[in-house]
Amino acid sequence: MKYDPSKTKTLTRSYEQQVIRLFNSFKKKVYPRILALYRMNKPKMNDKHTLDGRVKIQHNAISDITNIIDNYSYQEINSHLKPIVNKYVRQAYDRGGKKAESYIVKDNIEFKYFFTPRDLQAVSVLAQNNFRLISATTELMKKDMLTVITQGMLEGQSIHKMAKALNGKINKSKYNCRRIARTEVLRSYNQAHINQYKKVGIKRWEWITAWDDRTCDMCMGNDGRVFKIGDPQPPLHPNCRCSVKPVVESK
Repeated sequence: MKYDPSKTKTLTRSYEQQVIRLFNSFKKKVYPRILALYRMNKPKMNDKHTLDGRVKIQHNAISDITNIIDNYSYQEINSHLKPIVNKYVRQAYDRGGKKAESYIVKDNIEFKYFFTPRDLQAVSVLAQNNFRLISATTELMKKDMLTVITQGMLEGQSIHKMAKALNGKINKSKYNCRRIARTEVLRSYNQAHINQYKKVGIKRWEWITAWDDRTCDMCMGNDGRVFKIGDPQPPLHPNCRCSVKPVVESK
């Protein structure tokens, strides 16, 4: 049985593609520059220098490479990231708000989703958190790349080995960004639900599990359970795809 309650897969995929495109652009710009500097400054290319001379050459090369990574991570990733995050957080939130509206009116409550100042504040907080997570991933990638380069220079690694190691660090960051995109789209979608329920005085909600062969035991166990507004809501873990629906008290 397969069931995707939020139906945000297409939106999530588009978000992932936008973010990954930034990392690919960064890689395209930074790779040839890093490898060219590395090639010129490998320890085995500098046997004629004294130990102090080789250390100085390596230090200067690493400093130059650090500047390259910093400059291009800003130009190709950070300077473009915030508008992308804002766009997809808002779209996910609006989808959640409209779906919440459809649930609420089915329970014979008059309601129309519209974007209020409180919704704006919620979207701002969600977008800031999302941006912070991806930015932290970018910073970790930069540190990992510099560790690889420093170790490579100390060991006199080949260009091929260096390139392979750098590629692994960038791919790891891309994977982490995909996970963040999936999780945070759902967070925005479900938070919109909860915020609309509050507007009409709904105090409880039901957990709706996303079913397939990847559904975890925790989410299986929560399916159909009723929670109070303010209780932890999905996503409870990275890549969670579960959603919520309102529970209206009978009069």
